[in-house]
Amino acid sequence: MPSLDLSSLADDLRPTGAWTAALLRALARDELAQRRPARVTEPWLATWNRFRGRLTAADFLELLLEDAAVLHPIPFPSLWAS
Repeated sequence: MPSLDLSSLADDLRPTGAWTAALLRALARDELAQRRPARVTEPWLATWNRFRGRLTAADFLELLLEDAAVLHPIPFPSLWAS
């Protein structure tokens, strides 16, 4: 599984980037084990690209983490971080 390159992040954003990369990896592993529907691992992000419109990659990440927080609120804190 490829890693996410954090080298271009500012020093103060690296912890957040590392946390985000770890969460994305955990979601991808769950998807590959077929414990959740494919979103991160879906080829070419077909569903996301079909409806994203004016939404950005950050919006995609927020939706992924909010969806994950329904079942696992502790490692996916996006719902209570706002």
